Formats: sequence, C-alpha cells, structure tokens
Amino acid sequence: MKTINKISLAAVGVVGLAVPITFAARQEPVIQAGVSVQGVKLGGLSPEEAQRKLRIWWEQHRMDRVQLTSKAIPNLPAMTPGQLGVGLDDVASVKELPMAAIIDQAIQATGQTPAEQDFPAKYKVLDAPQPTLKAAIEKATPDPKPARVRFSKGQILLSRETSVFYVDISKVGETLVQMLPQSVKLGKPIVLELPSREKPKHVPDDALLQIR
Repeated sequence: MKTINKISLAAVGVVGLAVPITFAARQEPVIQAGVSVQGVKLGGLSPEEAQRKLRIWWEQHRMDRVQLTSKAIPNLPAMTPGQLGVGLDDVASVKELPMAAIIDQAIQATGQTPAEQDFPAKYKVLDAPQPTLKAAIEKATPDPKPARVRFSKGQILLSRETSVFYVDISKVGETLVQMLPQSVKLGKPIVLELPSREKPKHVPDDALLQIR
C-alpha cells in the first residue's frame, strides 16, 4: 500500500513540474499586437517569424522599377533595386520593434485592441551596382566628337569638341536605401537622379577660339 502511495505522489510531482515548463514554453518573445512594417502585420509573431514574413513581402517588391535620370545622359533605363545593389534588411527591420510584455498579453486576452503602429522597413546595400548599370550608361552616352578646324572660302571654321560627362554611381546604393521606405509606403515609383560632371576637353573652347 505504501508503495502505491509513493508512486501516486511521484506522478503528481511530475505533473506539477510539467505545468511551469509548459507555461514557460508559451512565453516566447513576440512582437506587440498592432505592430506592422510597411503595412505588413507582424503583431504576435516571433522575430524569426516576422523576418520570414517580411522576406515574403519583399519578393513582391524586389522587382519594382527605379527610373534613372541624368542631366547629362538622357534615356537611361529603369532598373530594379537588386540590379542597383540594394535589398531588404529583414533583421534590422524587426530588431527595434516593440515586443509584447506578459502584461500586454494578459490585456490582449481580455479582448482589448492595442493601438496600431506602422514602422518603415529598413534596407541595406548588398553589393556595388551590377555591371548592367555601367553598360547602360555607356550605351546611352553619345559618342564624343573632337574639335575641328577647317579653312573654307577664306574663312576659318571651328567645330567645338563635344562635351563628355562623367556619371557618378558610387552613392547609388546609399541614396536608394534612403528613398525606398517612403516610396514603398506611398506606392510611388522612385526617380533617382545620377549626379554628373563634365570631363575636361582635350581642346578647351577658349583655346579653340584663339586659332586664327
């Protein structure tokens, strides 16, 4: 009889231990209810689940077109963020989101709805712009024409050298990272202007005009 009682008490002890273990397992950190990133609802998800959901969302936007413009070179093609070396930073997008405390979970259990909060997604530069950008710039750049001097019918005819511009793409990634959150939020396409400067001419215009 004593042996039976000991076994029963041991069984009760095991059950008693199981209760707090199960409770602790349910206390996995989750994002506060009502929280979203770029309209993607993440409340109640663990950070890993939220990152995965954002990656799925990004698959729908990674092919959005970025229209490139330049004062020096017209007709540049539109390209994707990936072609410009930029992608979603899912870890950083989730890292600073407010997490639900135990008291928050208790309040939610009563049916109360917390205030909604929407945060911008964060992006990062993955790589330098792909060669397709450089190739597109080279293709759109007009062929340079050298300066010419001709003597015709007793007159000196001068033709100025065609201006050639250098297009700076070194900051494309950083600029796009700053523009993407607002553009995605408003659903508007990005127009990214590439800065440019004129290269020195082999024969400056002033020197050309001195020819007599």
